[in-house]
Amino acid sequence: MRLLLATLLLLQAPPPQTEAEKLEAFLKKFGDRKYGMYVSGRKAGKLTLKSKIETEDGKSLVVFEDIRTETSAGGTVKTTFTEKATPNGLRLFSSRRVTDSGGRKTVDLITVTGTKAAVRFDDEKRQELDIPEKTVGEEAVLRLVCAADQKKGEVFTVDVLSQATGELQSRDLKCDGDWDVEIAGKKQPALRWSERGREGQPGAQVKNTYWVSPAGHLLKFIGLGGVEYVLEAK
Repeated sequence: MRLLLATLLLLQAPPPQTEAEKLEAFLKKFGDRKYGMYVSGRKAGKLTLKSKIETEDGKSLVVFEDIRTETSAGGTVKTTFTEKATPNGLRLFSSRRVTDSGGRKTVDLITVTGTKAAVRFDDEKRQELDIPEKTVGEEAVLRLVCAADQKKGEVFTVDVLSQATGELQSRDLKCDGDWDVEIAGKKQPALRWSERGREGQPGAQVKNTYWVSPAGHLLKFIGLGGVEYVLEAK
C-alpha cells in the first residue's frame, strides 16, 4: 500500500524545471528596477533595468531594456540598451545601443548568427568575428550574477561580447561572501561579487563589483570608471 501511494505521488509530481525555465522564472521575479547613478559621490543620473520574455519568429527570447540617463554641466546624455538573448544561458542574440546626446543620436548594433557575430558602431564599417557558442552580452552579466547561487566561493566564467568595444572578453566572477551594503540609510544583508577581466587579454580593464541580496536582488554595483549604481525602488 505504501509503495502504491509513493508511486502515485511520484506520478503526480510536476517534472523538474529545466535550466531555461528556472532562468525565465528568475527574470520574471527580477522585474523592473530603478537605480541612482553616482559619480565621485555625487548623484549624476539614473538607471532603469527592465526584463521581459517575448516570442520572435516562433522562438522565445529574453529582452533586456536598460536606460541610463546622465546629467552634467555639459547637458544630458540618454543611453538605451536593448539586448535580446536565449532563455538557455542568456546567450546573446542581438544588441542595440542608442545614445542621445545634445539632440544627436548614434546607434551601435550587434547581431549573432550561430557562432558568427557582426558588430557595427554608428556609421563605421561592420566587423565580423567568431564567438563561442555561449557568448553573452553586457546586460546579461548582472542578471547571471543575481541568478547564481548566493554563497561564498561560488565562481563562474563568462565570454562577453562587449557593446562598448566590440571585443570578445573572458571574465571571471566570484562571490566574496557576506558584505552588508547601505541602502536609503539602512544596512541590508548582501553578498559581494567581483568581476574581473583576464590580464593580457581583451577586457583586462574590467573590474566590476556587485552586491546582491540573499534572495538574488541586485542592490548596488560599481561599473566602468568607478560609477556607482544604488537601488532606489523595486
